[in-house]
Amino acid sequence: MDVALRYTTPRWSGWLAYAYTNATFQSTFTEDAGSNPAGDTSGNLTIHPGNQLPGVPAHQGKLGASWNVTDDWTVAAVLVAQSGQFLVGDEANLTAKLPAFFTLNLSTLYKLTPHVELFCSMENVTNQRYYTFGTFAPTTSVFLAQAPNATNPRAYSPAAPIGVFGGLRVRF
Repeated sequence: MDVALRYTTPRWSGWLAYAYTNATFQSTFTEDAGSNPAGDTSGNLTIHPGNQLPGVPAHQGKLGASWNVTDDWTVAAVLVAQSGQFLVGDEANLTAKLPAFFTLNLSTLYKLTPHVELFCSMENVTNQRYYTFGTFAPTTSVFLAQAPNATNPRAYSPAAPIGVFGGLRVRF
């Protein structure tokens, strides 16, 4: 389900977008647990109807606003939020989810001419530390000098830290 609302005036614009995804398995099956530590004594996972597909958050939302300070200058802010998701490889939903997160992005745009714009955006303004993806990786076959004797098979993909980007855009 996707729902979006937008309100616009000559100087202001605001929007709210929400997505709900109910991605679940519909039948029972058994699979090899791989590096997932929640596997049974035979090294398997049993997936049941209703288990959530891993890597798919159930809730995602955006709340944004932009303001035309002048006819040539616009500033905007967008808050992005997402619920937790099971790690890929945990189709049985037996281990902890990646945590939910939110992040704030800011941007500005200045029109120098009808065809030339200066822009700047700041992503993850609050420098939130969160993960965008998680899975399980073997720990016995890979040696990490930074973590000798590592036994935790969880592998996470961290989100980018605060970032500032800017430039000049020319349109023909």
